[in-house]
Parts: sequence; C-alpha cells; structure tokens
Amino acid sequence: MFNKSTAMAATLMTALLLSLAAAAAGPDAMAPAPGATTALPKIADAVDPKNDTLPIRVNSVNIYGNTRIATSQLLQAIAIKPGDLMAKDKMGAALDSIVAQYRARGWDVAVRPRVSHPKQNFVDVNFLIDEQGSGGHD
Repeated sequence: MFNKSTAMAATLMTALLLSLAAAAAGPDAMAPAPGATTALPKIADAVDPKNDTLPIRVNSVNIYGNTRIATSQLLQAIAIKPGDLMAKDKMGAALDSIVAQYRARGWDVAVRPRVSHPKQNFVDVNFLIDEQGSGGHD
C-alpha cells in the first residue's frame, strides 16, 4: 500500500531516472572543465534509494563544459551546496544564475541540468554547459 510519502518519492525517482535516460540518449557528453577529473555520470551510476522516508540531500554539485567562466565562479553564484536538501526551486534559481553569469559578460549559453543518485538518499547535481548554445536552460 502506498502512502503519500511513498508516492511522492516514487514520482521524484521516476523524474530523476527519466532525466538520466535523456542525458544518456542525447548527444555526446561535453568535455569537463579544464583540470576536472570526474566524468559525467552514466545511467549505471544510479542507485534506487532504499529508504524513502529520509529526505534527499545534495551529495555534490558539478559543472561540465564551461571554459569561459571558471567553475569556482559559477559554483559561488548558485545556492545549491553539498548537504542541502534537494529542492526544485533551488535548481531553477541555480540555472538562472548560471545563465545570468554568461549574459552579464555578453555571451549566450545553453545549460542542461542533470541529476544522478550515487548513493541512498543523495543526488549529484550536474550542470552541462554548452557555450555555443543559446536559449538559457531547459
């Protein structure tokens, strides 16, 4: 029997897995920022949370594909930090902030958010930057 919490967790998990599937099916992953040592997450990296009663927290925040603006500057400009509770409004604000950083310098950019589950009740938040793209974020 599903309760409201279980249904909400299942909906969130479905949305996150669909996001991962879209990332895996899309064009080749963009290159990491200069000096970055981590690779983009793959579908196989996803882990189903076993305990849906715990809140989902941010494990890490990663930015890929940026060459014009330093990763450290972009990370300082967003309000999502490791340890935070995962919140849709913070994700939207982070996307807007990244786009604003580029537009303030006269550049257009496309930003795609991706979320993966590296471990139980935690997510990695990934922002894929296309500095040749336009249109803000999806």
